[in-house]
Amino acid sequence: MAKHTQHALAISVLIVVLWAADLLPHALTGLIGCFLFWSLGDIPFSTAFGGFAHPAAWFVFAAGLFGIVTTKSGLARRLAYWVMGRLGTSYPRLILSFVLTSFALNLLVPSGVARVIILAGIALGVVKAMGWGPEALPARGLFVLLTASSTLFDKMMLTGGAAIVAQGIIEKVGQVPVYWSQWFFAHLPTHLLSIVACWIIILWLFPVRKTEWGSGESLLKAELHQPGPWSAAEKRGAIFLLAALGLWITDSLHRMEPAMVALGIGLIASVPRIGVVEAKELKKFDFLPFIFTASALSLGEVLTNTGVLNLLTQTITSWWQPQAQSFFSSAIVLYWSAFAYHLVVPSDPATLATSMPVVMNFSLAQKWNPFASGLVWTLATAGKIFIYQSGVAIVGYSYGYFQTRDFLKVGICITIAEFLILLLLVSWYWPLIGLIR
Repeated sequence: MAKHTQHALAISVLIVVLWAADLLPHALTGLIGCFLFWSLGDIPFSTAFGGFAHPAAWFVFAAGLFGIVTTKSGLARRLAYWVMGRLGTSYPRLILSFVLTSFALNLLVPSGVARVIILAGIALGVVKAMGWGPEALPARGLFVLLTASSTLFDKMMLTGGAAIVAQGIIEKVGQVPVYWSQWFFAHLPTHLLSIVACWIIILWLFPVRKTEWGSGESLLKAELHQPGPWSAAEKRGAIFLLAALGLWITDSLHRMEPAMVALGIGLIASVPRIGVVEAKELKKFDFLPFIFTASALSLGEVLTNTGVLNLLTQTITSWWQPQAQSFFSSAIVLYWSAFAYHLVVPSDPATLATSMPVVMNFSLAQKWNPFASGLVWTLATAGKIFIYQSGVAIVGYSYGYFQTRDFLKVGICITIAEFLILLLLVSWYWPLIGLIR
């Protein structure tokens, strides 16, 4: 190997090990890696920090602005109460309302941690109204549901940081454009079936007893009437979010990049007297997700430009090659390979940033649609069985309402359910819409 390739490989291994060990904040680790590429790896600054000029990184920045809009205005909380009020307060309907709210919040709050905090705030009110303790099965089921679903649904649309990272690498390495509407409609059956699967899994693993469902239901109904009339901030926030959603859905017509739409509307929402975000919120803005995403994309660019990616591709694909008889069989191998890889590299964006380029090169070599392969690999990161695999899971676990074994059971069931859904996608739906041939 050339000297700069050796340096890039050594620094890349260091970054992946630090990300996996979680010794430092992921953003700091990524920034250190970019600096080492530039200072020690004989790599130009434009390549070492190339991810900071990638639209996907700025999509994550805009997602943070959207999160401020929805939480500050109260729009996310109103949506949750609206869903619960329409579906009713029986236990099966309560669980279904949390599943649907978690899914809908992906459009409003791109941060998985923020979604957990919003849903947990509502769940704490429900638990208090029903008189459940931390040991009660329905309370455990409610909190493990909002935690697991917050790490699941953002893989099915271009809203969360992991999917945005995947989109950036698919476009960069796979050399195919990826639109918001494409991603959404490619996973349309996944949306519907995953909602049903989560609902059934929680009702099965965490049933409610008659003694646990008594007079608290009337108190719960009273909670649903608290939001009150719409405020001016909620109305403005809803207009901004509906405008973004409309442009994302129709992006195949106007060809505006999702990041451009998100950043433009996010900036408008931050203008005084017009938007919702105030200067004091911007001063508290968390830039770490943006830095981490940009540094992760920089890693992928360095791997590509230094030839390390070709070396990794030859090593990994030597095991994939015998199973590459068809896209169906390869999708199975890709899914479980990504699941196993995610056990070692716990962060979703880190998993995708370090492995997706290899998947893209393998797909191009096999003459498959890189977008379809990227969808498979991204979906596989949705299944999590250990708390350490996601910061979202750690936040949900911190509330103390479920144990690691609860998360393990639900994670195994969700992983199997998503795999069965994947088989349906690659055998019927994706060929039907022309995604694979």
